Amino acid sequence: MSDCESVVYFKLIRDAMKQVASKYIVLDVAGGSPKHRERVYCYELYHQMRCLQKQGTEYINFTINGEIDKSGSQEVAQNFNPDFVMHTPGNMENNGCVIEVKAKSNSNRYVLDKEGVNKDLKTITCMLHCYKYQYGALIFVDITEGEIAPILQEAEISHLDDIFERVMVFFQNKNVPRNISCKRLKEILEINN
Repeated sequence: MSDCESVVYFKLIRDAMKQVASKYIVLDVAGGSPKHRERVYCYELYHQMRCLQKQGTEYINFTINGEIDKSGSQEVAQNFNPDFVMHTPGNMENNGCVIEVKAKSNSNRYVLDKEGVNKDLKTITCMLHCYKYQYGALIFVDITEGEIAPILQEAEISHLDDIFERVMVFFQNKNVPRNISCKRLKEILEINN
């Protein structure tokens, strides 16, 4: 069994990503060049995850919520706004997985948003380390492991080494959207060490 299938949350993410068509990865634009739109991708991914939840019993023991503003929580001190959480709303006892998504930039000279990646990694790290989330997922859309690995390896985030075995990194390419690759964050961080 692969790492992506060993945890129910990761299996759901991977199976849902396989259902996201290219038209949701790169959006056609009237009068312009197609563009990556992270929100469009996230909405379709959410839809596919919910469809899979309805199809079987494997994924029904948790709720999937998108863009929950954690600033109103009595339990979470930081103002986080993760792309998705898989949890039981109303308590901190069944916090399953926190998910962050990054899509390729639309600029002609593609430069990864290092600050955005670090912010997402900090969110996941804190949610796992401080707030009882069991797992984390980073999803990179049209961004390769080779492009993102140096940014992840340079990140200086407290407690990252406490949680990096519980974070899965997923990659999806618009040209072959059903071919999802994944790797534990620990493996990516240890490449050059």
